[in-house]
Amino acid sequence: MAKVEPFDIMMSVASLTVFTFVSLPMYQDLLARTNDQVNDFILHRKNEITRLILQGLKP
Repeated sequence: MAKVEPFDIMMSVASLTVFTFVSLPMYQDLLARTNDQVNDFILHRKNEITRLILQGLKP
């Protein structure tokens, strides 16, 4: 496991998660997405955020 400050991990998770929801109106309105597509986007972001954080912890 890589040596990473816990605060840095917490800030990364918070930033990635909050921006997902802040960007939803842009994603939905500008790209004319349906509610199902928005839900798929949120699920995709959940998996991508998890992957990014775990990848950042690898040595």
